[in-house]
Amino acid sequence: MKKFMAGVVVGVLLFGLAFVLSSSIRSRMNVQKGIYSIKKIDGSLVSEGAVIGGIVYAPVRAMAAAVGAPLTVEGKTIFVGEPAISQSQTEAKVLSKEVLEWTNRINHLRGVINKCEVNIEVKKGEMTTLVAKIKEEKASKQKSPDRLKMLEADIKESNNYIMELQKDITTAEGEILKLQKKIDASQ
Repeated sequence: MKKFMAGVVVGVLLFGLAFVLSSSIRSRMNVQKGIYSIKKIDGSLVSEGAVIGGIVYAPVRAMAAAVGAPLTVEGKTIFVGEPAISQSQTEAKVLSKEVLEWTNRINHLRGVINKCEVNIEVKKGEMTTLVAKIKEEKASKQKSPDRLKMLEADIKESNNYIMELQKDITTAEGEILKLQKKIDASQ
């Protein structure tokens, strides 16, 4: 019985010693673990962060989104916010109200030109179909002069529409050149 009691006492001492030593080692290593909430001033939850080994880890993307700053990652470097702009770059970016209006007008005219070009291609496709129908009609045994006249009128109408669109493109290109000259002269 003495041996049994001695074994119990030794076991309790070892268990207690292990618990004390582990907490002292943990405090020396400053190991901390935990999760915390990141909130905006209005109280809305942004995300959760973590404390591991005494270091706070915050989710950078969530933080950048919360403050409204752009975030870019290049290799192992994370950039939050706008890149630094030198004074000469700032001066170059400052445009007069007139120049901005001219630039906006140029962009609008380029959009008009693109639309016209798309419409021209669509009409050309329709005309190809009409030409094929005219060939079919001429080769047909049951020729219908009214249908043939109608198809030819559609082709003529499509040609007129294409010519109008090409005039619009030419006018827009001329206006773009004038505006570009004004912009170049103002700088």
